Amino acid sequence: MTEHDKLHRMIAALKDQHPSFGLDLTQQIAELRRRLEDVETSPQSGSGAAATSGGTAAGAGGIAVGGHVFGDIYHVYQSRQDL
Repeated sequence: MTEHDKLHRMIAALKDQHPSFGLDLTQQIAELRRRLEDVETSPQSGSGAAATSGGTAAGAGGIAVGGHVFGDIYHVYQSRQDL
């Protein structure tokens, strides 16, 4: 079970239990779900690295390719001096 799966389960449990606390946490639960979905669907990147949802990653100067690749992948680089 991934960390995201655990978070989904905790949010679901909170949704079921929050009325017994005497609080209305409906908006906060919706916000937690929205933020978790954003993290799961948006690519992550930083200095010299990138990672896509699902764990495909590349380091500085690399190319991240997800899914099934049949055949060759060509990367053409053109330096700024050539522009």
